Amino acid sequence: MKAPGISPTDAALVSRIVQEARKEFFSLGFNSVTMDDLAGKMGMSKKTLYKYFPGKEELLEAVIQAKLNEADGDLQAAVNVPGQNIKARLASGITCLLGHMQEIKPPFVRDMSRHAPELFQRVQVRRQSLIQRHIGKILEEGTRSGEIRGDIELRLVMEILFGTVNAVMTPSKVAEMDMNPGEVLSAIFTVLLEGLLKKGK
Repeated sequence: MKAPGISPTDAALVSRIVQEARKEFFSLGFNSVTMDDLAGKMGMSKKTLYKYFPGKEELLEAVIQAKLNEADGDLQAAVNVPGQNIKARLASGITCLLGHMQEIKPPFVRDMSRHAPELFQRVQVRRQSLIQRHIGKILEEGTRSGEIRGDIELRLVMEILFGTVNAVMTPSKVAEMDMNPGEVLSAIFTVLLEGLLKKGK
């Protein structure tokens, strides 16, 4: 979170603000959390909060960016453990994704789609990119090694995965099924990957 020219003290405070906002936004929905609420929880003045973030929208952007960067790094580490086979690497990657999704509660997804649709769309695109880069890479390696079925075009597999995720991971669908986003994503991956892995692999 450190920007050019920012002092270590300021960088630490910015990081703390982002982490507190992340916890509140993801749990309660960002529309329900005010800058007053955040300043009060952190024991700081609104003036101090606005010094670093002119508005809640800018703070939301910082929270999303921090979350996506963290997920990217965690996925990179999860799927590249030396000595693991394809099935284990897929399990590690999916577990990592689910852990990140479990943090995000339905009120936040709902608020994103209603009040920040452009940012919501960007998040969906970035999420798709992360899945493609990390999970897609493993599937390609698994096809070459014979651990993943080779009779199904992987581009089609990824399109099915993305289409299903985008269709089901909506506020209305998640609420209708009374599940959190992590549970929905887990079910999607379970159904898809059980059909892809060769028996005994």
